[in-house]
Amino acid sequence: MRRFATALTPLRRVFGASQPCSTRFSINSGARAFSTPPANDGVTIEGVAIEEEEGSVILGNEESSIEMNEDGDVEVIEPIFDEFDRAYGTGRRKTGVARVWIKEGSGQFIINNKTLHEYFQPQQRRDCAEAFHHAGQAGMFDVWCTVKGGGVTGQAGAIRLGTARALTAIKPHLRPTLSKAGYLSRDPRRVERKKPGQAKARKKFQWVKR
Repeated sequence: MRRFATALTPLRRVFGASQPCSTRFSINSGARAFSTPPANDGVTIEGVAIEEEEGSVILGNEESSIEMNEDGDVEVIEPIFDEFDRAYGTGRRKTGVARVWIKEGSGQFIINNKTLHEYFQPQQRRDCAEAFHHAGQAGMFDVWCTVKGGGVTGQAGAIRLGTARALTAIKPHLRPTLSKAGYLSRDPRRVERKKPGQAKARKKFQWVKR
């Protein structure tokens, strides 16, 4: 059983579902999200292939995602590339700012024209590649980034956020997985400012009675 739908048709009328999801719509039990869509084999919604099997409509393009906008209409999210077939993401942590570009490759990781092992210690290396490991994409992309400001912890956190954002740009169907794990959230923690009349942010001078 197959049916055609347009990208701006309400979910209730086409799929019989009233909840947003990213890769699969269930006609019988509402919307359910899956991290890995099946192979491309079906009809198209604005260039994105879907197929209907056993009461569910499945997104067929592995690099696309379907979401519902504020008006309750189906919206297809396509991968975003630049002229060099790279995806871009900006990351920030403390005072560090990272600009990250990723492209399908062999897993090379370049930071400020240095390799990952030359630039960071083991703990920071794990932080930089954490988003790829969580999404099951380790070693599948080449990463080139520039980072400035902050220390090693702030720079590593900025690169982690930038790589996660770039990964969702090139593979939108991974957004629910990374978002649920917190990789797409900017860490707001910063060093607290020193207060006047105090030694530091919280530390006080020794009190003397007379």
